[in-house]
Amino acid sequence: QRQALATNLPWAKLRLAMEVIFEGVQGEGTHPVTGILPLAPSGQKGGPQETETVEVGGAVLVTYRSANRSAGYDTHVMVEWEGGKVNDMVADAVVAVLLHATAVQGGSSKAIVMAETELQRARAAGDEEATARAECAAIAAVMAAQFGPTHIEDDEVHVQAGGTASSPASGVPVVITPADGKVVCGDPAVKARIERAVHRMLDAMRPVSLS
Repeated sequence: QRQALATNLPWAKLRLAMEVIFEGVQGEGTHPVTGILPLAPSGQKGGPQETETVEVGGAVLVTYRSANRSAGYDTHVMVEWEGGKVNDMVADAVVAVLLHATAVQGGSSKAIVMAETELQRARAAGDEEATARAECAAIAAVMAAQFGPTHIEDDEVHVQAGGTASSPASGVPVVITPADGKVVCGDPAVKARIERAVHRMLDAMRPVSLS
């Protein structure tokens, strides 16, 4: 399985973020970062591109590629792993660390924070329509950070999973209906990951009924 994440951070900061979490933590469940494998420049038109790869826990490969406008992609990180219960858990943890590092250090969390603030306001005011719009915006913001370019159309979130800002059509088309959590996607693996992310978000955003 694979997942692309857009980032505006240099490799050194992303690598440090992973090493802080996965290396030097003693005891069961430790997943050390190993296998630092700098790759040669791609040689593609537009000049040398920085490409680095690390392996996390012997289960997940993380590849960083700096932007190559001529080739049609922005700076991004590709996370790859063989599907399985343990590997999926490691991959989810790696993705979470990379997203957090990008959000905190790179400032990409602004859209997420704005959407969450609007959701709190709408819910406090008891405005169901505004709450639904804010949920849609919040999901779109997180999907954009985690999976690729998004836009909202007719109360649905459209995602180009794995695409980039300069080449959104290169991604896998996904349509999310926040009202019922429905996800439509032709790629079963991508659909499963986005469904899991959407359902977790909806569970976190919506108050638990005690009745």
